[in-house]
Amino acid sequence: MDAALDFFGDDVIPALQSLIKDGHRVVSIADPTAAAQGAHQPWVRPDTGDLTFLAELAGKGGLTVNVEHALPLAEAARPGT
Repeated sequence: MDAALDFFGDDVIPALQSLIKDGHRVVSIADPTAAAQGAHQPWVRPDTGDLTFLAELAGKGGLTVNVEHALPLAEAARPGT
């Protein structure tokens, strides 16, 4: 895998890092110790105004995610993906 996202917390960062090619592309919004563990923590202080802006932008179709390819969940752990 190229990257992993932690929305759960509960000390999952080391496990996620072991699954990532370079170990550095782990992002957590649920673990307050993420940065100390070498993961990224992008939303340290949510701001109502910023989140409202993003929600409105998403509602208008202004946010997009580029997906190279999708796999069924059963194949997601396939080597080389």
